[in-house]
Amino acid sequence: MWMTYWHRPLQAVINSFIGAGFAIRAVTEPPPAPDTPRELLPNQDGQSFICFLFFDLQAP
Repeated sequence: MWMTYWHRPLQAVINSFIGAGFAIRAVTEPPPAPDTPRELLPNQDGQSFICFLFFDLQAP
């Protein structure tokens, strides 16, 4: 399966949340699932890997 990424600087994402009036309650970055194929894990150069950030936001 191919995944499409939304590449934006972290500051752009956070500033969008703040600009929309949300309060950021928590940010988490879960580790890869134990059954993630080895070829999808971070490689030696640390340049490519699957990474997700989850934002817990509070509406105004």
